[in-house]
Amino acid sequence: MNFHLLDACILLTIQACEKKDNGASLRDIIGFYDYINHDILTWEELNASVLKLKATGQVTLQGQFLRAGAEYHAWWTAQFGAKKRINIAKETQATLGYLNELTVPGTSPVISAIIDPDDFQQALADYINKSN
Repeated sequence: MNFHLLDACILLTIQACEKKDNGASLRDIIGFYDYINHDILTWEELNASVLKLKATGQVTLQGQFLRAGAEYHAWWTAQFGAKKRINIAKETQATLGYLNELTVPGTSPVISAIIDPDDFQQALADYINKSN
């Protein structure tokens, strides 16, 4: 399985949006992704990436909340935790390298819905309404 820049960006977004108790909400993920990419994430993009990230243990789903895995948190902290300024482009490229080092060539997840499309649409509508 090969990861792409979108997958790395989504993992970085999930990690950046996590709250202590719940993880990252769909609304927060949509908002942060828009902030760093100036683009609205689609359900298809998020779902496909989360399927791949979940298959390699990099993301867990807890109800409507997502969490980056402990291994990624440890790696990210070692790479960027001491930095005072963030550089999203560098962090995304480094995350992509990290992800592609983890994968087993030729494997791919079973395609199915992991993020409920209705939950995503509700979070998107909420984000757009609160942004206006």
